[in-house]
Amino acid sequence: MYRVILVPLDGSKFTETALPVAASLARKSGAKLHLVHVLDMLRRPEYARDIEPHEWWGGKAMDAANEYLVKVDAEAVWKAGVESTHAVVTGTIDAAILDEAEKKDADLIVMTTHGRPPVQRLWLGSTADRIARTSPIPVLFVHGSEEGAKVSPPAFRKLLVTLDGSEVSETVLPHALEFARVNDSEIRLLYVAEPVRIPATALPTGADATAPFVEALAQRDEAAAGYLDGIAQDLDYPRVTTEVVTSEGPVAEEILDVIERRGVDAVALATHGRGGIRRLVLGSVADKLLRGSNVPVLLCRPHAEASQAEE
Repeated sequence: MYRVILVPLDGSKFTETALPVAASLARKSGAKLHLVHVLDMLRRPEYARDIEPHEWWGGKAMDAANEYLVKVDAEAVWKAGVESTHAVVTGTIDAAILDEAEKKDADLIVMTTHGRPPVQRLWLGSTADRIARTSPIPVLFVHGSEEGAKVSPPAFRKLLVTLDGSEVSETVLPHALEFARVNDSEIRLLYVAEPVRIPATALPTGADATAPFVEALAQRDEAAAGYLDGIAQDLDYPRVTTEVVTSEGPVAEEILDVIERRGVDAVALATHGRGGIRRLVLGSVADKLLRGSNVPVLLCRPHAEASQAEE
């Protein structure tokens, strides 16, 4: 069960969308919330609109930031009936957030993301991207709303867990299991299989020529289903279902389609945590789900041993 859940806030209503979700998880698990705001003197947050520049630079910034957190704490957290603490910190935004998570021994970060392509990302978009690739603890990303903390948290009845047969992808399982237990969720294990390509030279000679490929397809699906069944047994959780789908395009698009078709409330997966051209398949999938999914995404980075074993 969660003990400390950290929520980063940038002073906007948009980022406060994470608060109802985090408070709901804290209430169900008996965890404490820790709100953190990274004070950037060069950036004037919404709560500083009525503060004169000379006052802001003259020492009022820290006081205003603390007043903001106290106000948010009172309006969105105390009424949820959970214990909370808060802190204003300085430094590089993503590093300061992760340092605070380590100090507080947090076991989950809940934060908002803009879900926009790289060129269009705003402050929290790029911060979310860096935290997704570097956080040593799981991060639950929710899409922000201008309604802020007024948005009702999802019930999280169905949790989709994506696996690809690798040890790296399986590192998400304990975190997904904990999330499911806290929310009494159904777990749906998903394996997205690559399509079996039939060479064009085999097509003109009739059905007999394609038989080996049809058999290979059936064997692949059977192996994938057996793999998921084994994972389901190992989870020892009362409500686990499995599904194997064949990818006809990008893997992320198949996952997004399953999310919509199955009425999924959240998706969980591991990411390789690499940026730019060094991202592997699962890393790029995580990146696309963060931007394309309309449900919260639970990401975790694999242990170094698992990641190195498959390089």
